[in-house]
Amino acid sequence: MNAFENLSSAHDDVDVMLEMERNRLARDLHDNVSQIFAALKLNVQEIKHYINNPHHDLMQLVANIEKNIETGHAAIGRVIEPLKPSLSELNIALSIKHEILMRLEGSNIKVVLGEIDETIMLSEAKRTQLDYIVKEVISNIMLHAHADEVRVAFYQSHLKLRLVIEDNGIGFNDACGFEAIQSHGIDSIQYRVSLMDGTVEFLKSRFSNDTPGFSVSVSLPYIS
Repeated sequence: MNAFENLSSAHDDVDVMLEMERNRLARDLHDNVSQIFAALKLNVQEIKHYINNPHHDLMQLVANIEKNIETGHAAIGRVIEPLKPSLSELNIALSIKHEILMRLEGSNIKVVLGEIDETIMLSEAKRTQLDYIVKEVISNIMLHAHADEVRVAFYQSHLKLRLVIEDNGIGFNDACGFEAIQSHGIDSIQYRVSLMDGTVEFLKSRFSNDTPGFSVSVSLPYIS
């Protein structure tokens, strides 16, 4: 291979890397922005409810909107910030708990924490992927599930890392269930899990016998 061919090959490699980065930025911006607009849509619906029910706490609704705007601003800032290689390990269990509790704060959905292994440490890159997955799952529950309770488990088992989020909502057999949810982030979840060489299952929840429910179970290779 001559010098020109070497240079051409290098340019091709750069083009591939740039395209991958463009795709990453587009996906991350879409995932972050869609989450914020979904939350703001719920806030607007609550304001409409207030108009017909003046006893509702309007100031709390305004506070929720302000929080969602601040969260969106911070999320977009994280996406556009240049990538910085990091060898630091972060406590993902605390991050998952904080994310779920924060997103469901002010809603009528109760959070039940199952087995949560706070000794699990992951790289920043994997933590970021799991953060996005949690955001997508919780957003789907808020918008589609009609659930009043969510259960979360995060633990190690047989060299695997397991994240399970399930609700007691309408499940995927309902007309607004699995088929509808497919257009709201399942592809993104599957993509992000594949980046970590993991698997994901979308199942009927074993939450209760009274409701179908919906369960998202992520399994990743992990050695502590």
